[in-house]
Amino acid sequence: MRHPERVYFDELKNQIVACFRERNADCPDDISEWKGKVIESFQEDLQEKVKGRISTRWFYDHLKSDKEDRIPRVDILNLLSEYCGFDSWEAFIKLKKAEGIKDKPVKTKLGIKRIIKFLLPILVVSIVVMIAMMMTGKTEYKISFIDSDFGMPIANRNLEITVLEDGRGGRIVKADSNGCVNLILKDEEFRFIVSADYYKTDTLEINTRDKEGEEVTLKIDDYSMLIHQLSVTESEGWERRRDQLDQMIQESAVIFFVTEDNQGIEMYNKDEFIDRMTMPISALKNLRILQTEYKDGKISKMRITQENDQ
Repeated sequence: MRHPERVYFDELKNQIVACFRERNADCPDDISEWKGKVIESFQEDLQEKVKGRISTRWFYDHLKSDKEDRIPRVDILNLLSEYCGFDSWEAFIKLKKAEGIKDKPVKTKLGIKRIIKFLLPILVVSIVVMIAMMMTGKTEYKISFIDSDFGMPIANRNLEITVLEDGRGGRIVKADSNGCVNLILKDEEFRFIVSADYYKTDTLEINTRDKEGEEVTLKIDDYSMLIHQLSVTESEGWERRRDQLDQMIQESAVIFFVTEDNQGIEMYNKDEFIDRMTMPISALKNLRILQTEYKDGKISKMRITQENDQ
């Protein structure tokens, strides 16, 4: 469902492009095409003009996203509005409404018979599931995963949970596009392992008594995110990049590079990995971090692969 203020957020993105191009005329006029140095320059411009900062991950999740069912938090919207010369997000909306811009409700051409035909199978299945659950004593439970820093749903991060059975790994359940997992449970208490790209893997125990669901916060894996950003960002500060990697990785660390579709694997030690990451002609670009293990606060083991698109 389209967010009621989405039309104004799209207008704000256009305004951001216009303001940024005043000093960076060579950047694309479509914000969805921004990447690499352009995003870095925008982050620096935002910091300089309004003393605010957004992460590259946030930029991809919101300013490059075309999802229409959500918009950022109002404090971030206020920051971006101020960057564009407005007092606040509310002031920006007020101006756009005065210009005649308003959200248009989505019209449907489905007739009542087509709606019934579409909904009837869903209704039947739902009733069957409810009856089965009542007979077996099972209940449905929804877990929503939230970013601990920004309070936003963790969407499009390959999030999945492994429900533990008898202390061992059991069934794997993948989250939906909103970062939520729906489970059919028999016991009130259960344990699971949750994992998502660039978030710390965690083992949790939940009691579902007298609840239909709950929110669980996950912490960002700073080192994994930073390594990913270094691999997708063009930079001439090679020595600084080497120092950053040296501080994050243990001397005895092992890094496995998995090729596409698991057709092959390479292994690097710390020095080999840093060399491959910091050479101007490095092949280790556009990395996706598959798994990270830590010891004494530093990376001891990591599995990575290469993304085709960025």
